[in-house]
Amino acid sequence: MRALTYRDLAGRALAFAQAVEAIAPGAGTGPALLLYPPGLDYVVALFGSFLRGLAVVPAYPPRPTAPDAERERLRGIERDSRAAIVIAPPRAGFETSAPIVSVSPNAISTSESAVRLPDDDVALIQYTSGSTGDPKGVIVRHRSIAANLAGIVERFGIDETARGFSWLPPYHDMGLIGAILTPVLVGAPTRLMSPADFLRQPLRWLRQVSATRATISGGPNFAYELCLRRRMSEEQLKTLDLSSWRVAYNGAEPIRSQTMRDFAERFRVAGFKASAFLPCYGLAEATLLVAARHWDGRGSGSQNEPVSCGVPIEGQPAVPFPREARAKSGLPASTSPPATGRGTTPTASAPSMESAISAPVTSDASRTANSTSAAASRT
Repeated sequence: MRALTYRDLAGRALAFAQAVEAIAPGAGTGPALLLYPPGLDYVVALFGSFLRGLAVVPAYPPRPTAPDAERERLRGIERDSRAAIVIAPPRAGFETSAPIVSVSPNAISTSESAVRLPDDDVALIQYTSGSTGDPKGVIVRHRSIAANLAGIVERFGIDETARGFSWLPPYHDMGLIGAILTPVLVGAPTRLMSPADFLRQPLRWLRQVSATRATISGGPNFAYELCLRRRMSEEQLKTLDLSSWRVAYNGAEPIRSQTMRDFAERFRVAGFKASAFLPCYGLAEATLLVAARHWDGRGSGSQNEPVSCGVPIEGQPAVPFPREARAKSGLPASTSPPATGRGTTPTASAPSMESAISAPVTSDASRTANSTSAAASRT
């Protein structure tokens, strides 16, 4: 198992930035298509690209056996983002029109000089899934990330005593901003696991939360459902200790109260508390988080029942829920219904975390953060 201290990360990221500058001095501010697989090398490459002043386009690297459609989707992202360079490990297995820059993430710079990036610089071009329309590349500036991270820290109650664990894809904003950048901001330790390892053995997630005494971890509703579908005897359940898990966030797709209720009941013997659940509402156009609150256990468990994500964080206003949508959801006309997951209401379908897509760059999170539609109840 590999590990990095924050000092190591700073030194390696700076060395990475210096190496990119030496290899591709004409890259300007990018954008740079980042094609590292999940893991610590990805984290080093991400921060190294930031320090180099590049706008990063996170994308899932092509698999050796990737079908043509998957590769064409990646080419579409490259074309649409107008990537100046592609940052990838050697033998990335992807043909690009932009020059490929391969840099070792293991070199360490001993420079103590501080690097300050202008708040208005573009940090990310985050591609949305496009499941409810044409996919879009969202421009996210450093100031937008800083503001959203502050909201996450406040709403999730995170500080340096927290311990994180994540299997989420780092190309998706929940995994990138929520599970990587947030711990770095507060200086909390976190452990990363490959998304593929989770999909192969979902219960490995819970075993790692238990082993690391993680206090914060989460994912979409389907992740909790996958754990429920795997068989565990009472004796096996007793080998888990989930009592440290105080923030189990749930978002990125419709949130089901029945899933949370079943999960809490199933893993109660392992010390999991239902109050740890934190339903979240977010979207790339708002950088990540719009609203979140700890679950109060309410709900009948019906399929289309909304689950409250609470009031928006600072800078993310709620927008009145359309009257026709209220009628279809069965809510009273005077009710402001809750958010029901990532960018969804009872009448909208949810984006898929696994989707990797391409589309015109049309949104700027720094501009939409104060005008994003978020149906959140003030309960």
